[in-house]
Amino acid sequence: MKLPSKMHLSHGAYYFVKRSDGKVKWTFLSRDYPDALRKYAGLLAAVPGEMTTENRIKQLRATGMSGLLDRWYARITVAEKTRRTYGVVLERLRIAFAEFEPAQVKPMHFYQYITAKQITDGMASHYRSVMIGAMNLAVEEGLIDQNLMRAIKQYSVKSRDRYLTDAEFVAIYKVAQATLKVIMDLCYLTGQRIGDVMSIKFADLTEDGIAFQQEKTKTRLCVAWSKDLRDVVASAKALSVGVSGMTLLHTRKGAQYSYSTIRTWWDKAVKKSGIENAHIHDIRAKSATDAKKAGVNSMALLGHKSEAVHNRYLRSKETPIVTGIARVNVRQSA
Repeated sequence: MKLPSKMHLSHGAYYFVKRSDGKVKWTFLSRDYPDALRKYAGLLAAVPGEMTTENRIKQLRATGMSGLLDRWYARITVAEKTRRTYGVVLERLRIAFAEFEPAQVKPMHFYQYITAKQITDGMASHYRSVMIGAMNLAVEEGLIDQNLMRAIKQYSVKSRDRYLTDAEFVAIYKVAQATLKVIMDLCYLTGQRIGDVMSIKFADLTEDGIAFQQEKTKTRLCVAWSKDLRDVVASAKALSVGVSGMTLLHTRKGAQYSYSTIRTWWDKAVKKSGIENAHIHDIRAKSATDAKKAGVNSMALLGHKSEAVHNRYLRSKETPIVTGIARVNVRQSA
C-alpha cells in the first residue's frame, strides 16, 4: 500500500515524519490506518502551504483504492453483523484493487473480479454495496466526477424456503449442548434474530416480558411472559450461577458469546442429528410460521412493519391438498 507523503509505517504503527533544521521528528498517529489518515490530514493542514486543495486531493489519491475503502469503512454506520460482512469484503477488494486509483476502476473491472472469484449472487450484492458506497465517497472528496459503480446490476438473492419441522427441531435439540438448547428455545419462543437473543441483558427482563431493540432495524418490542419463556430464562440463569455478566447468556468470564461459537455448536448438533440443510436462522422462520398457524400476530412478534418482508419468513408446513376436476364420462359419448 502506497502511503501519503510524510506518513511512514513502522512496527505496525503509522507516523507523521517531518524534517526540520537537520532533525527528523516522528509523530505517532495511530495503529489504525483510517484513524492515522485523519490525524495525518490535521497535522498536514497545520503546516503552512502544505494543505492546499490541490495537495489534499493528491494526498487522497496517493492512498489509492485501498485508502478510499478504509476511509469509507471508518465512517459507515451499520448493524454489527453487516459491518463484519463488509469488513471481509473490504479486505478482499483492497487486495484486488491495490494498484488502482479510484478513477481507474470501472464496472467491467468489478464484473471481472466477481466472475473470476466465482462469487455467489448473495455475496456479490455485498461487494456491490461496498463499491458503490466507496465511490460515493470518492465523488464527495473530489477524486472522481461521477460514480460509475451505480451502473452495476442489482443481484437477486433467492429467498430461503426451508421449514424446520417439529421432529427436526427436536432431533437437533436432543443432541445440542446445554447453552445451545437455551438459545434454541429463546429464538423460537421470542421469534428474534440470534444476535438480538444473545444481546438480552438482565435489564431487559421487565415485569411485562423481555424487551428488545432489534439491532438490524432498531425496532422496539416486548415479548410478553409465558410459562415456557419464564422457564427458559430460569434455565439460562442456572447456566452461569456464580458468574456475573451484563447479558443473560455469557461465558465463564462474563463475556457475551460470539456468533462463531454458537455456529460451531449448531453445526456439531446438526451433524450429529443427521438433519440436512438446517440453518440456525431457520428457527426464526419456524417461529413466525408456527405463530401464524396458532393465531398469534407473527408480524408483530418478528417486529416487521411490511407484509412483503414478513411473508419471506413464512413457510408452508405441508404441501397443500387441492381438489382435481371430475373425470369426463367417455362411456356415455361412445
